[in-house]
Amino acid sequence: MLTGDSLTDSGVTTVSGDGTVLGRSGDDSLPGRALAWFSLALDGGAHGRAAEPEITGSKLNGLWRTAALVV
Repeated sequence: MLTGDSLTDSGVTTVSGDGTVLGRSGDDSLPGRALAWFSLALDGGAHGRAAEPEITGSKLNGLWRTAALVV
């Protein structure tokens, strides 16, 4: 996942699933015009399953910013 903003600072973006943190953009906010890639694993098991990841933002204004999601 690529997170950040071309104009303003971005808080930490966290992706969770079933109450477990799957990935996060880092430990601190990003300055404006900065982007950060981070990876996360979604395991569907041997037979697959529906995944409902939750994306949250922290610090700053609590918003999350996603620039790209590559699957």
